[in-house]
Amino acid sequence: MKSPSADVRGVGFWTGAATGTATGTAAAAAPARAGGSARPRRRGSLLMQMVADVAAQAAAQAGASLARVRLVVGSAFGELGTTVDLLGELSDGGVLSPTRFHNSVHNSAAGALSIAQGNTEAAMSLAAGNDTVAMALLEALAIIDRDGDGDGGPEVLVVVADEPLPAALCRMPAGEAVAAALLLAPPSRSPALARLGGLEPPPAAPPGAFRPVEIDAPCAAIRPLLAAIRAGRPGRVSLSPAGIPGWSIGVEAGSAP
Repeated sequence: MKSPSADVRGVGFWTGAATGTATGTAAAAAPARAGGSARPRRRGSLLMQMVADVAAQAAAQAGASLARVRLVVGSAFGELGTTVDLLGELSDGGVLSPTRFHNSVHNSAAGALSIAQGNTEAAMSLAAGNDTVAMALLEALAIIDRDGDGDGGPEVLVVVADEPLPAALCRMPAGEAVAAALLLAPPSRSPALARLGGLEPPPAAPPGAFRPVEIDAPCAAIRPLLAAIRAGRPGRVSLSPAGIPGWSIGVEAGSAP
């Protein structure tokens, strides 16, 4: 069976206090554009802000509308910072904020982005620990393979994002916040930054083998893929954190100017 593939039409990247596309150019999206309105930025968590920002970058580069793309948002830990804060308030006898409570679930970022853009297309939120980047891409490739038809197929926005782990759950200094987005479309003759395909799992582990624990910010594993797209470098790229056997994907150089 032929492995699903997709063209990359746009990218976005966010880390720390810096924003910019994976090509190294400055972000074109102001806060209001990132969410279609300022509402997600005023009320949202850091994770929501990152998701809105990289989504706007990728859509702008691809010339796509965030009101019509399908969404796949992957985050290993989701709104864990908000959840820990709420648990602290609860243990101190405080009154929980209804707004913060509904912003503490794992699909908060996807929901906020969909609402802000008036997007009624399908939206998926998922978490897969160290394999979150790979599973988000697998979901997007499956959507395109099922419904794609060249230039008439669906555009799928894949976003992966992780906040630093809360201090209460992190034995070491927290890692940096990171988020990235890829605007994917069915393979066609139209210009693209790259073509992705051949997603492969790691070799089967022997029975009883130790399973690596989830690291801080597993979604940072998307960086090698962004670097390969930026450099137009073909080959196989790991989608798992450094030192952890995991999934990989094939990259073909694109035809975009």
